[in-house]
Formats: sequence, structure tokens, C-alpha cells
Amino acid sequence: MTEQANFNFEESAEHGSVLRLNGNYTINMIGDLDDRLRAIEHPVNALILSDVRQVDTIGAWLIERTARQHNAQIIGAKGDASRLLQRVSEQQIEKIPKPFNPLPIKRILTEIGEAVMSSLQTMVAFLAFIGQVVLSFIVVLLNPRRLRYQDLVQYLSGRLASLD
Repeated sequence: MTEQANFNFEESAEHGSVLRLNGNYTINMIGDLDDRLRAIEHPVNALILSDVRQVDTIGAWLIERTARQHNAQIIGAKGDASRLLQRVSEQQIEKIPKPFNPLPIKRILTEIGEAVMSSLQTMVAFLAFIGQVVLSFIVVLLNPRRLRYQDLVQYLSGRLASLD
């Protein structure tokens, strides 16, 4: 069962004010987590990841950025999550780049152009095939000895027999 990424505030005797993360910190389960993490105003000393089930690159980036923003330590990262957090922290990416969304009319015209070019390439390949067939037919007409009649008859009789 998939669980949305979430967090809870807790007070710990050992670490003070902590943020306990839970759920799946993957791109399809994050939702509005980025905005909620940015909105945290009170101090956080540690982020506890023991209840986090899965982490992908975006989730690791959010966790690492939140820890850096609050100058908090990350506790309880295991296995792949720990390695991924280490790699993300080495990169020091400040902001997730927004995907490029061209204007709808530009996107539509681009798709039409790509479809037209694909159709033209298909048409050229088809014409090349037809040209090869016509050329082979002309070569056989000019030099009928090149046509192997016995093989042709045997092939056609096998094909016609399979139609029965």
C-alpha cells in the first residue's frame, strides 16, 4: 500500500524539537510537501527518517534541503536512502528547475511539424522500396535468364497449396 509523504513535529529529550518524516518520499507521493516543508517556521534540530519507506532523488533533495534550511541533522536513514541523501548533499542543488512549458500553440505546431517530418521520412522510404522493386523488374525484363523459373514455380505452388 502506498502512503503519501508526510511529517509530524515531536519533542525529544535527546534531540529537542524534531521532525518525524513518514510515508514514501517519491515524486508521485510528495504532493504539496515542498510547500509545507518551506512553511515550517519554528526551529527543528533533527529530521528522523525511521518511518520513511521509500526515497527517490526528489524526496532526498527535499529532506536534505529541509535539514540544511533548519541546520538540522538527519537521523535514521537506512541503506539506499542513506546513500542517496549523501549523493544529493554533495551536489548542493538550491532549487528544483521548473519544467519548460512552451506556449500551447507552439507545442501544437511543434507536434504537427514532427508528424509531417515523420510522414515524409516514411514516404521517402516507401518510394525507395518501390524504386528497388521496379528496378529489379526492369533487370529481369532485360535479361530473362536471371529469373529462376523453377524456384518461382515451386514457391508459388507451395503458397497456393497453403490457401486450400
